[in-house]
Amino acid sequence: MGAIPKSGDVGWARRSRSWTGDGSGRVRGVDPEVRARRPCWYWTFIRGYEVGRKLWKPVLGSLLALGLTVSGGGIASAGVGEAKVSGQDAALTKVRITFHTLDDDKDHDTCLDVNVTDNTGRQIGHLDQDFCPDQFPDGDVDGPFTLTLLAGATWESMRNGQVTVRVSPDGNDHWNLAFYTVLLFSDGDRRNANYTGQASHINREVHAEVV
Repeated sequence: MGAIPKSGDVGWARRSRSWTGDGSGRVRGVDPEVRARRPCWYWTFIRGYEVGRKLWKPVLGSLLALGLTVSGGGIASAGVGEAKVSGQDAALTKVRITFHTLDDDKDHDTCLDVNVTDNTGRQIGHLDQDFCPDQFPDGDVDGPFTLTLLAGATWESMRNGQVTVRVSPDGNDHWNLAFYTVLLFSDGDRRNANYTGQASHINREVHAEVV
């Protein structure tokens, strides 16, 4: 084992942790006499420390950036500095509707127009399908169908909103139906809008309030 290094040499060697990179394992800038006074295991340790520090520094930085953001006394999302919005400000992410035909079917030539509005009457979503020329026979369950979102909305703005189903029959069609609408939000919560009744050439529009 080599001689015990002097205290002055320790500080000097600590400031010189830089490798030649030529595969020799030598420390750049270290005097050969200082290197000779230290045991082989010492330089092996220093070499391993330097390699590990270079490898782990960016990894630790990334983990820190992806850490949980604590804001407002609660834990937000594990995103890159972006808090998860919840409660009244949670964003509407999806609207789905399912139709249940009761004891009087929808004729194949009766077209549908489905829309959802917020509590100010602003249109938020629309169902792109009109279901012509599809017949909905007695007892049939069709859906769920996903509406296309046309504007942003929140949990609070959809309170007392409305889902409207408008029929355009060719003739005197009467359709006894129930429909069930689910509104999904970014925090995992949901609202519903359900209706049971009749749509016909007389009563062309039926509505369900979002609760």
